[in-house]
Amino acid sequence: MKIKKTKYPIRQIALWLWKYHEGCRRQALINVCVGLLQVGAGLLWVDLLRRMTDVATGAASGNLLMMVGAFAFVLAFELLLSITSSWIRAVLGVRTRNNMQKMFFARLLRCRWNGVERFHTGDVQNRLFGDVRDIVGLMTELLPAAVVIVVQFVASFVYLYFMDSTIALILAIVSPLFMLLSRIYFRRMRRIVRRIKDTDSMLQSVIQECLQHKMIVKVFGLETVMTDRLSIG
Repeated sequence: MKIKKTKYPIRQIALWLWKYHEGCRRQALINVCVGLLQVGAGLLWVDLLRRMTDVATGAASGNLLMMVGAFAFVLAFELLLSITSSWIRAVLGVRTRNNMQKMFFARLLRCRWNGVERFHTGDVQNRLFGDVRDIVGLMTELLPAAVVIVVQFVASFVYLYFMDSTIALILAIVSPLFMLLSRIYFRRMRRIVRRIKDTDSMLQSVIQECLQHKMIVKVFGLETVMTDRLSIG
């Protein structure tokens, strides 16, 4: 199956995403703040664990009991951040997705369908729900996660550099190689996702036709034929 490349340039896609990112910015900003707090808590957890190990082995002096208390507090704080992140995804994410679906559905009803008639209603329905979910996930989850990952990499590099500069420099040199290799993975995943979406649209179209004309399907005994159309591969 040959996958056609998108006819829209990257710049136009980026401008379109920025235009419709307005309804997602609050959730995206909250996700970035929570992610940065998780990065800070993680680095603090590592530093406390290192200090506790030094004090327990006698390599350094300090109040071990206070460090254990601080360590427990950081663990509780990380758990609270994890719960907050899950709540944001479950509540704000669903609310944002529903608002965007409502907006696009209203535009579909009000706009002139010049050229849209070539799309099956099952395909349009699949795009309305599936694609909107992916777009909201990109703007509220993936993009904030990318910002957090960059900050985490820089902060971890600085922290590791003060501990062992040689290891930090080696990791800084090796990391771009993994990024280049990841491009191959993402290209393959893009083709696979495109196949999944096309197949899902076909299944939605067949199911909608069968349910809409179920009496005709039963009268002509086409149950097996229509069921076989759902077979993939």
